[in-house]
Amino acid sequence: MRSAWIPSLMLVPLAVALGLTGCGAAGKTPSRDLGPGDQMSGSETGGSSGSLPGNGTGGSSPPIIMMDGGAVDPCAEAGEPEGCMTHTVPACGDGMLNQDDEVCDDGNTLPGDCCSGSCKLEPNCVCDDMGANCHSTIVCGDGMRGPGEACDDGNTTPDDGCSPDCHNIGIGYSCPTPGMPCIRHFVCGDGIVDPNEGCDDQNNMPGDGCSEHCRIEQGFKCDGNPSKCSMTTCGDGKKEGAESCDDGNRVAFDGCSPDCRAEPTCATGKACTSSCGDGIVFGDEECDDGNVRDGDGCSSKCRVEEGYLCDNDAPCTTQMGVDPVSGETKDICTLTIPAVFRDFNAANQTGGHPDFQPGYNSNGAVQGIVQDTLDADGKPVQVANLPTATMSNAFLHGQAAFAQWYRDAKPSSGPIPGQLVLWDNGKGGYVNRWGKNGEQWQGQLMSADYQPITYGGPAGGGCQACNVSATGMCYDPCTPWSSLDQTATRYACCAEIPTDGKFDGNPLFFPIDTAKGILTEPRSQGGVPEQYGWPGWPDETTVATTLGIRTAIQTSTAPFPSTTHNFSFTTEVKYWFRYTKDLKATLDFTGDDDLWVFLNGHLAVDMGGWHVPLNGTLTINGATVNAAAQTDKLGTGPAIPKNGNANGYGLTDGSVYQIQIFNAGREVKGSSFRLTLAGFNMTPSNCVTNCGDGMVGPGEECDDGVNKGGYNECAPGCIYGPRCGDGVPQTDFGEVCDEGETGNVGAYGGCGADCQPGPRCGDAVVQTDAGEVCDDGMNLGEYGGCAPNCQPGPHCGDNVIDVPYEACDDGNTVNHDGCSNCKVDIVTR
Repeated sequence: MRSAWIPSLMLVPLAVALGLTGCGAAGKTPSRDLGPGDQMSGSETGGSSGSLPGNGTGGSSPPIIMMDGGAVDPCAEAGEPEGCMTHTVPACGDGMLNQDDEVCDDGNTLPGDCCSGSCKLEPNCVCDDMGANCHSTIVCGDGMRGPGEACDDGNTTPDDGCSPDCHNIGIGYSCPTPGMPCIRHFVCGDGIVDPNEGCDDQNNMPGDGCSEHCRIEQGFKCDGNPSKCSMTTCGDGKKEGAESCDDGNRVAFDGCSPDCRAEPTCATGKACTSSCGDGIVFGDEECDDGNVRDGDGCSSKCRVEEGYLCDNDAPCTTQMGVDPVSGETKDICTLTIPAVFRDFNAANQTGGHPDFQPGYNSNGAVQGIVQDTLDADGKPVQVANLPTATMSNAFLHGQAAFAQWYRDAKPSSGPIPGQLVLWDNGKGGYVNRWGKNGEQWQGQLMSADYQPITYGGPAGGGCQACNVSATGMCYDPCTPWSSLDQTATRYACCAEIPTDGKFDGNPLFFPIDTAKGILTEPRSQGGVPEQYGWPGWPDETTVATTLGIRTAIQTSTAPFPSTTHNFSFTTEVKYWFRYTKDLKATLDFTGDDDLWVFLNGHLAVDMGGWHVPLNGTLTINGATVNAAAQTDKLGTGPAIPKNGNANGYGLTDGSVYQIQIFNAGREVKGSSFRLTLAGFNMTPSNCVTNCGDGMVGPGEECDDGVNKGGYNECAPGCIYGPRCGDGVPQTDFGEVCDEGETGNVGAYGGCGADCQPGPRCGDAVVQTDAGEVCDDGMNLGEYGGCAPNCQPGPHCGDNVIDVPYEACDDGNTVNHDGCSNCKVDIVTR
C-alpha cells in the first residue's frame, strides 16, 4: 500500500475528479459509487473485510467513494522535519462531543457498542450527559422482555425455565408473561421424565418400551432424559423395569409368570390370594396394573393415585393376523395364556414312562380315573384301587406313575415353558388356531364345494376361456376338479371360493418339537383327525399334497408338513378369573388324549384315557355351573352332563379363582387341541387421568373442564388445542413462526415462546454469543453503521478511505500518527 497525504481541502475536487475519470491516482484503487443494491468485495475495497452495501438511504446520505488508505505524513508535506509537532482535528471517535452532528462519542469508531462508528446512538441504548459510557437499556432479569430476549422472568436464576442470559427457554417450559415465573408443562413426549411419568422417550408411539402415556411397557426398562429404553431379560433373576418379580426362570405357575409378573396363590378349593403387582384386582386392592411402580395411576400399594381413573377393561392386545371372515391381514385381538409342557418317552423306550404309547386303538374316554379334587400341590390324583378293566382301558399303571405326569422329576423332561395364543373368534370368545397368524384349519374340500366349475383353458395360461364371478376365482391348475380327476391339473378353471370347511383349533398340535430340554425318542408325522374335515385320518404329508403345499410352512406350533414330530407330552394350563353372581363364562375344549378341567380345585370336565378328539364344556351362568363331556369311541355321540352350582365349587361373589386344564398326548398319530374361552377375560388395570375434572392431572397437558379445543384452549383428551407451540403457525392469531413445543425456545435465528421471531440479526440487539458485532435493526451498511450480516460496515480504521466521511484511513485508531480518527493531523507552527 503506498503512502499518501490528502489535504482536506482537496477532498471535494478529488472526489469529483475520480468520479469523472473512473480511474485512480497513483496507488489508488478506482473509486466506486455504491448504490442501494450494490456490494463491494474486500479485493475491490483495498482490504475492507466482508461485503459492504451502499448507503441504502434513498438519498439521505451521500454516496461513499472508497479508496485505498494508508499512512500519511503531514510533516513531510508541510516541509517540516520528521516528527514535527501536530495536533488532531475534532472527529468522531475522539471521546468528546465536539461536532454538531455527534449524539455520542465513546472514544472509538466501531458500531455495536451503543455508540455507532458515526457517533450516533444505537437502538435500545442510552449514554451519559457527556455522550460517553453508553449501555443497553435491555437488562436480563428486570422482568421486561426486550428485543433479543426469549424470556425474562424477573431473575437470572438458572434451571427455572428462562436461562440466566434470557436468551433461551428450557424444554418443557413456557414463559408467556414477562416478570412472572415460567410455567412447567408436563407433556408426554417432550423428552423429559416428569414426576408422574415412568419414562419419556420424546415420542408418543407404543411398543418401543415407553408407551403413548409415558409408562414403562412390560418387558422394558427406561432411563435418562429423553428416556432410552431397552428390553429386560425376564428369567435372569434381576427384577428391573416393568417386572414385578424375576425368579430366574421363564416357567409359569411357580409364583412368577413367564413375563415376570407375580402370580396369585390358589390353595385347592379356596379363593386365591395375591400380592400387588400380579395384574389381578384382589380383596381391598383398588387396582392392579401388573407392576409395583408409583406414578402410573396405580401405586405400588395397588391404590388408585390422585387424578386417575382405573378399570380392568383395558383394550385387548392385538397381533397381525388373518381375519377368518374377510381373509384380510389386520390387527386382531388376542389372549395369550401361559402353559407348561413336560416331555416323556414311550413305554417301550429306554427310560420311558409306562403310561405312554399304548400301541392300540382306544374304546373312547374313561371317566372316574382321577379324584374330584386336586392335591395340595394343585395336581390331579389317580383314584386308588381302580378296577383292572378300567386301568387297562385307560392304559394306567398305578398312582405313583400317574403322579409323574405333571411333575418335574424323572422320567419327565422337567418343565418346558410355552404359551397358547387365543384369537378373537368374533363371537365374544378367544380360541387357538392352526396358523401362525391365526389362520383356521382347512378341511378337505370336494368338487361340490366349488360349484359351478367352468373350463378355463390349458394350465399355466390363466383362465382365458372363462369369466371369474364376483364370488369366485381362477384356479390354475384346476384343483376343484382334481379331487375327481387327477388329469385336471392340466387345465385352468373358474370356480367359486368355498365358504365351508374351516375349523378353529389345531389338528396338528406339536408345541415342543424343537423346544429346549425335550427328550430323545423316535419321531413321526401326524395324522389329521376326521373331526377336522379329513375322513380316514390321512397323514399330514398326504393332506399337504392335496392342499397344494409343496414347501413346509410354519404353523402356530410346528412346520407343516413334518415327519419329525415329538409325541408323548403333557400340557398344564392355569387361568384366573373373578367370579361374580352375574358372571356368564364358557370354556370349550376339543382334543386328544386325556383332558381334565378343574374349577377351584374341583373336577368339572372329565375325559380321561387316550381317545380321538372329543368335546368338553364348562359353563358358568351366575350361580349355575354346568359341565359336559363326550366319551364315545368315534367322537360323534352326545356329551355326558355334570350339572352343579357355585356353592358346590366353593365360589363366592367377588373372589378370584383358578381354572386348571390338564391334557396328555399319549398315543402317536393324533395330537389335536382346541381351547375356547369366553367371559373369563382378566386384564391388568388400565389407569388413565380423569380428563374433564378441571384439574391438570399427571400426563395431562391441560384440563379446563370443558376442553372444546379453541385457540389456546384445551381440547378433548386433555391435550392442547391449536396454540403457539403446536408446530403450525396460526397466522390468523398473529403467530409469525412456530417450531413446536420443543422448538420455540428463543434460539438464535429461531422462534420465540410467543411465536414471534427469536433473537436474530436485525433485532437491534447485539447477540455477541452468536457472533454478531453490531445490530442497529436496519443494518444497511451505512458509514459507521452495521452491515446486513451484523458485522461493521464502512468505518474509520478499516484501512479504506470512505469519501466524503474520511480524509485518511491508516487502518488504526492511534492518534498523532498523521491520521487521527480518519482526519489528517495539522502541523503546529
